[in-house]
Amino acid sequence: METIKQANKFSFGIGIFLFLTFGFTILSSGFQIKSTFGFIIGIYNIWQHGFVKDTSKWKFNPKLILLISVIILLLVYGFLLVKKINTPHSEPISRKYIVEQIEQQVKKELPRSIGDNGDSIMEILAINENTIEYLYKMNSKISEWDPPTIKLFESDTRAILIANMKKVNPNILIEYRKDKIKFRHKYLDLDKKNISTIEINASDY
Repeated sequence: METIKQANKFSFGIGIFLFLTFGFTILSSGFQIKSTFGFIIGIYNIWQHGFVKDTSKWKFNPKLILLISVIILLLVYGFLLVKKINTPHSEPISRKYIVEQIEQQVKKELPRSIGDNGDSIMEILAINENTIEYLYKMNSKISEWDPPTIKLFESDTRAILIANMKKVNPNILIEYRKDKIKFRHKYLDLDKKNISTIEINASDY
């Protein structure tokens, strides 16, 4: 007559440990080679040392221990499921969204006078998903601007615009650079004729 071998409590405990540990991993991250392999080993140990081999001398019934383990795993699964349902789905912020937010924030303060010469910033427009255009009205006529004056104006103004950009929150600038947000500054005269257009690209700030 064949004698049934005694079950090993340590191996059974290892099985329960692997069952719970990799069970949690599978529930939270899905099936992967490592977690699936560990889970199967856990099931094998539980089966061999909780059902196949003799556990009559054990103080606690291995089936009860397994039942409690399954209940714990199901409770964790339920918790993860509820948490997933109640957590808003976060989507990456699109370049279009960033541009629209910039437009809306600045529009609240327009039109606004700039400097002491009667110049003003009139409007801000979202040209496309990565370009913001500022429209300025200069208190002068294009006929009053000769080429050297325009060139000097562009050079000085570009430096000021870039310096102002660098005062923006660094985390926001990182997002701007990542999405290649471009700022176009368009300066018009009193008759809405273009005096100069200055573009600040992501590489500039």
